[in-house]
Amino acid sequence: MSLPSQGGIGFGGATRGRRRRGGRGGPRKLLIPVVVVALVGGVVWLVMREPDSATADNDATAIPTRLAQEGTSRQQPLVPPQRRAERSASPIEQRQDTASRTTTQPVVQDPPPQSRTVSAPVETIEPAREQPAILATPAPIERTLVAPAAPSAGVATLIASAEAAIKENKPVVAREYYNRALLSELATESDRVQIREQMAALNEDLIFSPRVYPNDPFTTSYTVESGDSLSRIAQNEGVATEWLLIQRVNRLAKPSSIFAGQSLKLVRGPFHAVVSKSEFRMDVYIGPQEDIDQWVYVRSFDVGLGEFDGTPLGVFTVRRHSKLINPFWRNPRTGEEFEADNPDNPIGEHWIGLRGLGEAAAFSGYGIHGTVEPDSIGQEMSMGCVRMLPDDVALVYELLSEQISEVHIIE
Repeated sequence: MSLPSQGGIGFGGATRGRRRRGGRGGPRKLLIPVVVVALVGGVVWLVMREPDSATADNDATAIPTRLAQEGTSRQQPLVPPQRRAERSASPIEQRQDTASRTTTQPVVQDPPPQSRTVSAPVETIEPAREQPAILATPAPIERTLVAPAAPSAGVATLIASAEAAIKENKPVVAREYYNRALLSELATESDRVQIREQMAALNEDLIFSPRVYPNDPFTTSYTVESGDSLSRIAQNEGVATEWLLIQRVNRLAKPSSIFAGQSLKLVRGPFHAVVSKSEFRMDVYIGPQEDIDQWVYVRSFDVGLGEFDGTPLGVFTVRRHSKLINPFWRNPRTGEEFEADNPDNPIGEHWIGLRGLGEAAAFSGYGIHGTVEPDSIGQEMSMGCVRMLPDDVALVYELLSEQISEVHIIE
C-alpha cells in the first residue's frame, strides 16, 4: 500500500506501475550510484590537476632564481622577472612556445622536477629574451669598475719613467714625464697631488736655482758684459719675466752686484697661472702663450677669493702698466685711502692688475694682490680679487709678464 505522499508531482500512477512491473528496475537503480561515483571521480581528478597548472605558471617566475643557482646566468638579478616576462617574443618563438605547452601539458600530467625546471621553452626562448638586458645594463658598470685600473697603470708608467730619469740625473726628462702624467685625463686627483709635489721639488732646482741644465727649453746662460744691468739684460734677451727674477735665481744680494764676464742663469718664461676656485689654489705654469698644451707645471700657491663667490671665471691677461710695488689703494666701498708704505694697506705690497679676454672682458678692476690678513687665505673674504700671502705674491709678481702672461680662473 502506498501513502499519498509517495505520489510525486508530474509522475502519473501508470508510469510508476510500469516501472514496478518491468524486470529491469533493479539494475537501473544500481546504475545511478555508478554514474554519480564516476562524476565525483572526474571532479576530483580535475581538482588534483589544478596544483600542477599553478606550479607550471609559478615555475615561469621562479626560473631566474633556479638558473642563478645552477650557474646559468649571473646577471639575472639585474632584470626583474616581471620585466623579462613583459618582453614579447617573435611570432616564431610564440608559436614554438604555444606548441610546446600544448603538446607537453596533456602528456605529462605530473612532470618530474627537472622537466619543470629546464623545459624546452626555457632553453630556447628565455635566454634569447635575456640577452638584450644583459648587453644593455652591465655596460655602464663595466666602465665604472674597469676604467680606473687602466688610468692607474698608464700614469704609473709615466711616474716610473720620471723616477728612473731622476736616478740617472736627468731632471729635465723627469719633469717632462711628470708633466705628461699630470695633464693626463687618466690621472686621479690623488695622482695629481703627488705629481705636483714632485715637480715643485724638481723646479726648485731647474728654475729657481743658479744651475743651468742642458736641453732645458726654459733656461739659458748669459755672460755679463760691461755696462749691463739686470733690467737691460732682461730687455735685450727677450726674457718674459721681471728682472727681479734674475736676481732671485742667481742668488744676488743686490741688483748691482754683477760684473763683466759673470755667468748668469736666465729663465725665459713666459709664466701663466690657473686659479682653481674650488681648491683655493693657484697653479703656475711655464710655456708658450699661444699653446696651452705645451705648458709645464712649476708650482702651486694657496689663495683667498672674493666673498659670496665674487671672483669671476674666465681668461685674463696681465694688464699693461698694472704691476705695482707698494701701491696706493682706495677702498671702493668706503672711500678710505691707504698711502704707500702704510702697513695697514689691505692689498699688501704687490698688485697685479688683470684684463678680461673674450667673455671675461666685461669684468674690470680685478687683480692679484697680497694681504695683511693671512687667515683669509683659503677663504672667500676679498672683494673679488685673488689674495696671496706676501712672499707668494712677491714671487708671482716676478713671474708674470704684462700683456703676455695669462691667468685662467676656473671653477
